[in-house]
Amino acid sequence: MVGLGTNGTVTSAEISRLFAEIGQNRKLVLVNTFEAKPWEQEVNTALAAAASGHPGVVLADWYTMIERRTNLLWPDGIHPRPGGGIVYAQMLKAALERLVIVKLPLRTWASMSID
Repeated sequence: MVGLGTNGTVTSAEISRLFAEIGQNRKLVLVNTFEAKPWEQEVNTALAAAASGHPGVVLADWYTMIERRTNLLWPDGIHPRPGGGIVYAQMLKAALERLVIVKLPLRTWASMSID
């Protein structure tokens, strides 16, 4: 489980390096970001593309989960309050449950590109 984008941009090349680093035939949950920063949509788009383009990768869509419930965030608009933490944990649990049913093919992430 890797959450990216809160503190800055994440490129498709960096995500490809992440895949190479974690190794072959691994399952991965990518967590996108919710933050009013210029890179937010760029990061979320890159993470969504990575998840949809790779077997064994699931997107936990924090942006969609929290965008209409910002009252569950602290005043900084980023960090979840206790109720937001519960929503975040439920989102991660659902992503992990989706990941459990994913069957990995014989090909590996190292041989794939998200560009």
